[in-house]
Amino acid sequence: MADGPRFGEQPLPQTVAAAAAMRRLTSLLLSLEHAHPTVDDMLARFSEWEADLSVFAPTDPAPRIGDDPDGARRVYLQHALDIGSFNPCFPTYEFDRLTTDSAAGRVTFPVAYEGPPGMVHGGFLGVAREGDSRPGGVGGSRTRGETNSEWGCNPAGGSE
Repeated sequence: MADGPRFGEQPLPQTVAAAAAMRRLTSLLLSLEHAHPTVDDMLARFSEWEADLSVFAPTDPAPRIGDDPDGARRVYLQHALDIGSFNPCFPTYEFDRLTTDSAAGRVTFPVAYEGPPGMVHGGFLGVAREGDSRPGGVGGSRTRGETNSEWGCNPAGGSE
């Protein structure tokens, strides 16, 4: 995986695809008002998949950076760029402008990130802000709707 230590590895393409699918399924599940047999089938398959994958997962949950000759520790995935692409618990985002001093872009908050009706939960705005480590961070605002809350860098800490 590595030719010398670095701060995290790139996620597998399967991981990226699975994260997107999990976010879509979560939004669908949260939209259902009544039990559905497909959900029962999903739950049974989840148990099977968990059992299948646990055989291949490292035994030590501590992250590793670089090689692990014993294969006991899990790989650390880089978190500096596009966390939402591979972590289904993090919203997806893209930058329209990215410099050393500032950034502007869009973050997508599907229904899984809803707090008050039709609005993004404030805690997720904090998560999105935390994902930007530049001075001043990312300012956000609660926006109605399922997708695209606008966010931009504002050193004063407000929203643009």
